[in-house]
Amino acid sequence: MHGVDLRDTYEDTKKTKSIEGLEKLGENLRTALLTPLGSRPNLPTFGSKLHYLQFELISEVFLDLVTLYIQECVTASVPQVSIVGLEHQVNRQHRRVRTNIKFKDVTSGRIGEESITYAGGVFTG
Repeated sequence: MHGVDLRDTYEDTKKTKSIEGLEKLGENLRTALLTPLGSRPNLPTFGSKLHYLQFELISEVFLDLVTLYIQECVTASVPQVSIVGLEHQVNRQHRRVRTNIKFKDVTSGRIGEESITYAGGVFTG
């Protein structure tokens, strides 16, 4: 048989698009988390309340609020994602918290990870 077998190429492209889609979902999740709730015109429910915690001391209540605000944001702003796990890595000496978010693409079932950091009184991606 002469010619090119496109079946392998198609499968590789499908896998690549799936990975790109997962990375895009992670970016969308990070963008939603770092956008103050109500700050986007015509999208009053897009964003999170994490900015309410600006300059707060790191405590158990702070970590509970971070978890709650992330879950609320995902439900309202990024419905294509469900949270599989959250882990807070606290460095009290440097007053820093890194929150690792494990999420699932509800369409494909694939698992991805994203993180945000609280340092210097603000959240960053």
